[in-house]
Amino acid sequence: MKELKPRFFEGLTPSEVASIVSAAAKRRFPAHSVMTREGHPADSLFLMIHGRARGFCMTPQGEKVPVLWFPPGEVFGTAALLPGSAEYLVSTEAVIICNSTNAWLSSSATSRWADPFHPLHPLRR
Repeated sequence: MKELKPRFFEGLTPSEVASIVSAAAKRRFPAHSVMTREGHPADSLFLMIHGRARGFCMTPQGEKVPVLWFPPGEVFGTAALLPGSAEYLVSTEAVIICNSTNAWLSSSATSRWADPFHPLHPLRR
């Protein structure tokens, strides 16, 4: 994790990073598999460890329009940190030929950081 230096962890102490990482579960996504779906409940936060993913929107004609790229070290699915229920704004899919590995945090794991008074909340840093 140290070699990635995710911006999401900037300003956090090693113990705070360890707390986040310990709550995560590693998952593998084959190339072209969809990891988040636009308009679906945002229930997971992802940290890209290996591989690449792209965020995209679908046109009414069913075409994918890429809008974001996620290299290793980037976080996506941050709507899962919002209080209450939120939806993903874009779909995300693994795009690299080999598997992508992501640290995955469920909404129950991220809910404790969604409180704006929690030291890990992005607005507190």
